Amino acid sequence: MLDETTALLPVRDAAPVMKTVGYAEALDFLDGRLPFGEMRDRIARHTRQYAKRQLTWFRRDTRIRWQTSAPTDSPDGTAAQLLSLLP
Repeated sequence: MLDETTALLPVRDAAPVMKTVGYAEALDFLDGRLPFGEMRDRIARHTRQYAKRQLTWFRRDTRIRWQTSAPTDSPDGTAAQLLSLLP
């Protein structure tokens, strides 16, 4: 993450990605505004918060049909099951 953020430094003001989870915290670390441990903790916290917001959004979307699979299910079997649901 830090290598990728460093590579994007020349375009930091023009790259919207620099404001997203992970990049923003890495940028703060590279700029000396955050120590490494705090950067890592913030990325983890902000990722969890973002995932929670996504789940809330997905649950409200009636077009989405949730499917479950067991850890022992094969990827091919899961894919076949999902394909069988298509019109």
